[in-house]
Order: sequence, then C-alpha cells, then structure tokens
Amino acid sequence: MYRLLGQFVSRWYWPVALAWFAFLALAIWIAPPFEAVTKTGEFAFLPPNEQSPRAERLFREAFPGGPEKAELSEEGVTVQQNPLGSSVVLVLRREQKEGLTEADREFIRKHLVPAMEDVKENTPAIIFRLSQPLPKLRKTPPEEQIVRSITTFDDPKIGLLLDSPDKKSTLVVIDLKTEFLDRTNILLIHRVREAIDKLYESKVVPLQLEIATSGSASVGRDMIMAEADSAKKTDFITKFLCIALLLVIYRAPILAFIPLLTVGITVPLAVHLLLIMAKYNLAGMFTGLETYIVVVVYGAGIDYCLFLIARYREELDNGHSFSEAISIAVEKVGAALATSAATSIFGIGMMMFAEFGKFREAGFAISFGLLIALCSCLTLSPAMLRIFGRWTFWPDVRKERITAEGSWVAESSVGRFVQEKQWLDRMWRRVSDSLDRHPGKIFLGSILVMLPFAIVGIAKQRHLSYGLLTDLPQTYASVEGARAIQLHFPAGMAGTTTVLIRDDNLGLKTKDSGLDAAGMRAGREISRYLEDYLISHKEALSIADVRSQFSPLGVENSKTLRAPGPAGRTAQLQSYRNYASLNGPEAGKVLRMDIVYEQDPFSRESFDLLTRTEDAIRTALRDYPKVETESEEEEGPTPRDLSKAEVYTLGATSSMRDVKIVTDRDQIRIYTLVTLVCYILIVILLRQPAICAFLIISVIFSYAVALGATYILFSVLHGEGFPGIDWKIPIFLFTLLLALGGDYNILLMARVVEEQQKHGPIQGVLIAMQKTGGIISSCGVIMAGTFVSLMTGSLEGMIQMGFALTVGVLLDTFMIRPVLVPSYLILLYKGFFGPLTNFLGGRPPKMLAGDRDADGGDPLSPSPA
Repeated sequence: MYRLLGQFVSRWYWPVALAWFAFLALAIWIAPPFEAVTKTGEFAFLPPNEQSPRAERLFREAFPGGPEKAELSEEGVTVQQNPLGSSVVLVLRREQKEGLTEADREFIRKHLVPAMEDVKENTPAIIFRLSQPLPKLRKTPPEEQIVRSITTFDDPKIGLLLDSPDKKSTLVVIDLKTEFLDRTNILLIHRVREAIDKLYESKVVPLQLEIATSGSASVGRDMIMAEADSAKKTDFITKFLCIALLLVIYRAPILAFIPLLTVGITVPLAVHLLLIMAKYNLAGMFTGLETYIVVVVYGAGIDYCLFLIARYREELDNGHSFSEAISIAVEKVGAALATSAATSIFGIGMMMFAEFGKFREAGFAISFGLLIALCSCLTLSPAMLRIFGRWTFWPDVRKERITAEGSWVAESSVGRFVQEKQWLDRMWRRVSDSLDRHPGKIFLGSILVMLPFAIVGIAKQRHLSYGLLTDLPQTYASVEGARAIQLHFPAGMAGTTTVLIRDDNLGLKTKDSGLDAAGMRAGREISRYLEDYLISHKEALSIADVRSQFSPLGVENSKTLRAPGPAGRTAQLQSYRNYASLNGPEAGKVLRMDIVYEQDPFSRESFDLLTRTEDAIRTALRDYPKVETESEEEEGPTPRDLSKAEVYTLGATSSMRDVKIVTDRDQIRIYTLVTLVCYILIVILLRQPAICAFLIISVIFSYAVALGATYILFSVLHGEGFPGIDWKIPIFLFTLLLALGGDYNILLMARVVEEQQKHGPIQGVLIAMQKTGGIISSCGVIMAGTFVSLMTGSLEGMIQMGFALTVGVLLDTFMIRPVLVPSYLILLYKGFFGPLTNFLGGRPPKMLAGDRDADGGDPLSPSPA
C-alpha cells in the first residue's frame, strides 16, 4: 500500500499539493464561526444524570417563570431568586476605622447608580470582542437589555445583606439575564468598568473610597479573555519555537519550511473540519480546545516529518533521483509512521470513553488532528519535497546532500560549531560506553534520582485545585474584587449554595387561587425547623448564614420581617413566593433554602462540607415528625412524613463537586483504557509482552515524576497558600505521555531488535541506543518546544500543564528511553534477574515480522541531525 502511495505522490505531486490547499480553503469557507458551536465553562460538560444538573432541571420546573416572570412586590425581585443566573458585583470599601461614611452612600445614590442605569439602558445583549470598535451608545429596548436589575443597600428588602458586618464595605449587585460565561456579558462588563474609570476621572469618587468589580459574570468574562489571550500567545510561541528548532536541526530554510507548511495546513484544516462536525452535532468543541490541538498536532506532525525527511535524505545519499527517493521514503517509513501514529491516536482516543464532556471532546479532537497530520505527512510533505526538488536544500542546490560547506548557517554560528565538534554523537557514544560498563549502577542511580519526585507525584495526584479564581492571574479585576469581598464578607458569599427539598408531602400549595395560608404556614414550619437544625450545627458545618422562607434575609436580619402588622405579612407572603414552588409541574412539592458558608466555595474542604450538610438535612427530615416547636407564638408543626424527601443542591460548590466526582471516575477509566490500548499496540508490533510491560511501566513512572516535579515547583512558588495543581492536569498528562511515549518505545525497540540480529543481544541494545538517541532527542525537543508554549498563557492551569508536559517529554526522551530502558535491557540479557530472566523477556526474539526489508534497510529513520 505504501509503495503505491509513494509512487502516486511522486508522480502527481502538484495535484496532491493543490488538493490540500483547496481542501483547506473549502473547510474554512464552510465552517461556522468558532463562537457559534463551542461551549464555555466546566459545568456544561457534566453528565445530565449527575446531582447538580438534575438540581438545575428541578429548579426550572419548580420555579418555571424564573426572575423574569416572577410575581414582583413593590420592592422588586431579590438577588437570591435565580441561582442559575449571573451578576456583576461592585465592591465599595473604606478601610479606615470609621468605615463607610454618609458621603460614600450619597456618592452611590447620586453618581454610581445613575452611571450603572445608563449602562443598563444602552447595552444590548450582543457578542463583542475587545479587538472590535466599541459600539456606539444607544437606547436599548427593555427586552433587549442584558441587565435585569441593580440592587443597593437602599433596597428595603435585601439591602441589609449588601452591607458588611463591619460596616466598611457595601455591594452594588447588577443582576444579569445571562449565565456567567455568556460572551454577551463582555460588552456590559467593559462598559461598567469604563463607567467607573470615568467617575474617578471626574473626581466625584470620595477620597480613599475603593471600588472593585467582581461577581460571577465578571469572573466569566475574565476567564474568556484569559483563554483567548492564552490561545493567541500559545499559537505564536509554538510556531516561533518550531521554526527556530527546525532551522537549528536542518540548517536549510526551505527544508525547515516544509514541515512547518505541513502542520500549518494540518492544524487549521483539522480545527475547521471539527467546527463543521460540531455544527451537525457530530463532534463537540469547547473554548480552549484549539490550543491543545495546536501544541499536540504541531509537535507530533513535525516529528512525523522528521522521520520522512531523514529517510528521504538517506535515499538521496544512496544515489536515487528525487522522484525515486520520495517514492522509496514513503514506502519505507509509511508502516512505521502509521504504527507510531496509531499508538498516539488510539491512546488519546480512549479519552472518548470519559463521562466528563471536555475529556471526551478533547480525546476525539486531538486524535482526529493526529490522523490528519499523519495523512498530510505521507502525502503533502513528500509532494512539497518533490516540488522544491534540489532547491529543498538551498543554498546547497548542486548536490544531493547538505554539507557543512554549503550550509547557509554562518561559519561562526553555534550550530556549525556544535556540528563540527559532533558533541551529540560523542555524548551518545559515551552514554553507550557507560551503559556497557555499569548498567546496574546507571539503572539504580536513574531510579533513585527520579524516585522522590515520583513519590510526591503519586502522593499528591489527588491534591488538586478546582477554583476558577486560582486559575486566573491574581492581577485581574475579578480576582481583586473577590479578595475585596472576602475581606469583609464570608468567603462563601461569592458562591451561595441553594438547597432544594422535594417531597409530595410538603403541603406548600393547598388551593389553586387566593391566599394559601395553609401552604404558607407549612413552608414556614419546615424552613424554620431546618434552619434551627443547621444553625445548631453551624460550627461543624462552617455555615455563616441560612436564608429561607422563614428568614429570607438571613437568621439575624429577618427578625423585623416576622413582626406583626401589614408590613410583616407582606414580607412573609413575598418570601413564600420566593422560596416555595407555586407554579408548574412541581407546584407545592419543592422548598428552597440558601446557605452561605465560611469557606471558599471552590475549595476541596467546601465539597466535604456540602456533603455533610446534605446528610444533616436528610437526617433532620427523617426526624421531622417527632419534633414540636417550643415557640409560644405558633402551634407545633403539622406532622408530616418527610423521611423520603429528596435533597438537591445547586451552585458553584455543588457543580464543582460533581466535576470532581465525575473526573475521579474518569481517571480510573481512562488510565486503565489508555494503558491497555498502548500496551496491546506495542505488543502487536514488538511481540515481547514482558518487555512491553516494562516499557509501559517506565512511561507511567515518568508521568509520576513529571507530576511530582510540577507539584514541588508550583508549591514552592505559591508558598503555604498553594491550593494544588489544576484538576485537569493528571488525566491530560497521563494520556499524552503514555500515547506519545509509545512513539519513542516503538522507535527504540524496533531498532534494538534489528541490531540484535547483527550484533547480539547486548551490543544490539547499545548500538540501537546510539543510532536512535539523536532522533529521539530531536523529536523530544520539538514536542517539548510546543508544550513550552503553553507556559506563555495567562491561565495558571495552562502554565502548569505546559510545565508538566515539557518535563515529562524531556524526561522520556533524554532519560527514560535512551538510558533507563537500555540499562534494564542490558541487565536482563546479562541474566541479572536470575531465574526470572526468561519470564521477563530475557531471550531476544528472532525477528520482528515486517521490520526489515529484503535489502536489510531500516524501517525507521536515522537521526536528521
């Protein structure tokens, strides 16, 4: 097959090359805009049967109108009413001893609120990019406005909640109609921040009064902008590093240009084909996925091109014409490249079996990109080599091999100096000699050096960070605003948890029209009982406050709402409408409560607190019929059997806890599948099950070392407040290292088997190590170079991912593959393991079928260096 492919490309190189360019142009023309088919955030990728998505569905059924159709009192809608919405929170604070002054409050009334009202009335719900010209201010009809309401301390209903207990800070809440990662929020938040800047410029802001912006929508906007900034930087740095490394390796600009052109067409083609598939629901795309496609496909695609070009140069050195050399090169490396790529494609493809949507979509997208890269390497790259012909090696256009004299690199360059000194060749020869003399010491020494990092990696692989704010640069406005809130309010104020209690016996609605006094009383009884129970355990559960139908403003602030008289009855009626389901299919069956924790809603501790709170509520509901109120104001609660009541939670903590639960399950599943698939593929090729098992274990060991090194570095950089490495890193790191490491396993072991037929078991290992050391190192440097580009992004998780992958790849290509594995094989073939030698694969195989050609040629390419 590969012979026919090589002959076809060698003969029809112009049509092949033009077909790739036409295919790319067509894909770009057909593909929808990136924003039209991609999803943002983390929670949208949870399986629909997890707890928080089910809670969200129940909330929509129990409160079908939502805030936009809620029955309004004269005071308006509370900010607690829609836990599925988003908001921009303005944090005003005065750190002086006296706290906020009356002048500060007058500023909010006369200047800040009117400025925000102006923003509300002139900002439609449209997608806006900061690179675009700012839309002109124009009056927007209410139905097109993105802002639902603006709430301050003057609100008679919830104003008390917006002032801090120490009276040094107050919040202005801008409630939005959109979710927190909606791209239509970007224009609004830009105008909010711009309006605040203008207030400072006009000098109407009281002296020493500080204003910061936070809230879920502000965090979401900064996440979107940081992801876009990271993608842009990563794309540029990836291309820059690839160009620099290829120029150093080849010392010929056109020869370096061909791999870049190949991947430069492969990556956008793969991305736009994925966008087309996403349009028809054949694939999924999320914001940030393009970055991972770029770095992985760039690295792997250039590696594939290195193999092909090295064999092409070898065939030219053997005296073949340009056409013949192309045909033979494709024929000789085709099977090896396809097998090597298959290990990566199927290994990474195992992520498609994950429950978490991001992992599943990443597994398909990256594997698809690698498949396109393999196809382009076997067709477009040889076509471009054939088109350029002898000019490929410019300035050495008169000869069919690159020489030092013809190199375009200056005579005094570092590349020329290194080439003439043959330092790399000498280095691998010295390593080979050392392995021959002291295999045991090198094997044990290598393990002992890396073992401490591996122990840390294994011990800390569950010590992960799930926070959105910890992923953003600490100088971002939303992060500074969140810190300002936590200085004066409970940390959980940034992410209130909503509890939904569902049971047919709640009795919240007893008649279809008119004042339902019995239903309102039932809601108050149950809310009061649960509130008292939780407050009695507030220290153990780290609860700062509880808001319910009985105490809509919190335990301390709601006492005035329960006073006798018309005002008290109106407040009680409104809280009944807000906290009890009165319409829709779940009418009368769902009661709501809001809980504010003392802990950061994204911390690992908050996940445990939420689980314990759910258990406490279930325990209280089981005991409900046995409890009677001691209040003299009301009769005891009506006995109800609530032992089978369902308890749901929603909010940031609940959703992120589900992410942790799902990804923990995925980790076990993906680790198992990737390991099995990579092992089976390597065994099929090498036919040495025991040695293949060691190869897989060695890659897993490098994963643990890389993970440990990452944890140690970033924990030192962050100090005691280090929350852990980003939760996405372990799965991506394991999958990519094991799948991509299979390439180097195949390259090394196929050459080992071939050299053992000529030189014997031990010398075959040493010679194979010398001959593959250069190509493995070159491929590793290219791949690591693309991963380094991730470290130039703005997101902490992406920086950590870039470091971990870079360390893992360099470790695999400079330590595991050329040192640890050969030393183990030498010990094995010397009989160091005694009676276990044969069991561990100590008998070299006769030959790998298909690994050598009739003329004894090497199916895998020598070093291009």
